[in-house]
Amino acid sequence: MAQTYAQVEKQIAALQAKAAELKRQEVGEVIAKIKKAIAAYGITARELFGQPAAKGAKATAKKSKSAGVAKYSDATGNVWGGMGPRPQWLRDALARGKQLADFLTGRDELGSSMAPTTEPGKAASGKKSALKPAGTKKAPTKKGAAKKSGASRVQYTDGTNKWSGFGPQPRWLKEALASGKSLDDLRVQ
Repeated sequence: MAQTYAQVEKQIAALQAKAAELKRQEVGEVIAKIKKAIAAYGITARELFGQPAAKGAKATAKKSKSAGVAKYSDATGNVWGGMGPRPQWLRDALARGKQLADFLTGRDELGSSMAPTTEPGKAASGKKSALKPAGTKKAPTKKGAAKKSGASRVQYTDGTNKWSGFGPQPRWLKEALASGKSLDDLRVQ
């Protein structure tokens, strides 16, 4: 007896469900094998996937703005630009007693040479890098600039509480507005 269209559709749906379940099971095994191989051979994401391709002019412009010359590298080809968390290869080397300066390529993003901020043989204090671009000064922060100019960020007050006008309104302000006051009544003069 010949099968009907509905029977074939039902068989297709059952086979697709079975295929999806088998794929789900096998993906876990494949991922475990890949992770094991990556760990065994020390494969980096760049080695595995290559350099990502830019999509459109906007992506190209964004990439060129953030892309820089590697500031740190090792003999095996691992590189780090100095931004973001330190990569595992660098953390491992530092744990083995190496110094960050041992991996310095000698150039920053602008191509200028690097100068140590501490005397040779002395470690820099804290977690900050012991190197900075030669001839650079620390830029003043907005916070420091506001203190120097005497500018106050407080825009609203009820005499006891203060609010800068940024972020969500605090409870005291909501209660004052609910009681009939306006923002102009609470504005700092």
